[in-house]
Amino acid sequence: MNDKTQARLRRARKSRVRMRTAGAVRLTVNRTPRHIYAQ
Repeated sequence: MNDKTQARLRRARKSRVRMRTAGAVRLTVNRTPRHIYAQ
């Protein structure tokens, strides 16, 4: 994997942990090449 992808995954994992501690359990993230949707 290249560095950009690893950095993005690390960011996503960190924010996911933060959201789980905040109590937002039902959250679906839909990632397209251009946008990231959270539902």
